Amino acid sequence: MKKLSIKIAIIYNSLEWCEQQMRKILHKKGHSVTFQHVNAPDPGSFDLVFNRVMPSIAAKDHNFHQALYKEYLEELEKNNAKVINSLNASIADIDKLFSADCMREQETPTPKTYKANSRNIDMITQKLGFPIIRKPSMSGRSGGVIKCNNMNELTKALFIDDIVNGYIVLQEYIESVVPHDYRVLVCNGKILFTISRSLVDGWLGSISKGSKAFHLTSIPTEIEKLAIEASKSIGAVINGVDIVVGKDGPVVIENNPTPNFRKSYIDMLGFNPIEKIIDSVLMAS
Repeated sequence: MKKLSIKIAIIYNSLEWCEQQMRKILHKKGHSVTFQHVNAPDPGSFDLVFNRVMPSIAAKDHNFHQALYKEYLEELEKNNAKVINSLNASIADIDKLFSADCMREQETPTPKTYKANSRNIDMITQKLGFPIIRKPSMSGRSGGVIKCNNMNELTKALFIDDIVNGYIVLQEYIESVVPHDYRVLVCNGKILFTISRSLVDGWLGSISKGSKAFHLTSIPTEIEKLAIEASKSIGAVINGVDIVVGKDGPVVIENNPTPNFRKSYIDMLGFNPIEKIIDSVLMAS
């Protein structure tokens, strides 16, 4: 029996290789696909919506407003579209403190994270000690993520003007006991694949910053369970979970409900990760 064609939208704030691949794959499967910018005045009516609004782009976009973005997603859901990811997961994607709070509520191991302001820096540093991680609340590709080893470095980092939207968070530093981290791709509560990333300067797992990535065909059960638990905590159907193994065990550094992929991933993994994600989503839709 021929599968029914459905009306699909890919909402975006920057069209990259990943989004183009999504449309190409969905077209091949016989579906109607529309690219729609997140600032479009009318969200429209669709059966399925893939949210590809990238935090790394939104953070520096003067035309992006978090309240309007939330209203946009709410309107899509009111129009009976299945939005992936959900409103809750999408907000977690652009607000790292909210994401961390969701995980803590579910007792998912994650570093202590605080919103920084001019009045609470001493309190935060007393609680976290040094090193301490400075990062924008709305960011991606490790943009603006700085390891501060002392108060002087932290003070300089706090005065860096590198965001338009969001705010700065300070996060507890978790030292890895192994020379890599894990990026675990979860979809519909199952592990689709995992890569390990070498740690740049001994602490940062980031392909954008120079990490070497390798496909892992198996990972410890403890890592699998933690990635699925973190995804459930924010209500994400699709989620790239960054995990570091510290001296007390694995810890979720952050969730990435809008994971980005490059063409080089196909060679590294031996398959197209976007097609694998789409197949999982369509099977459950």
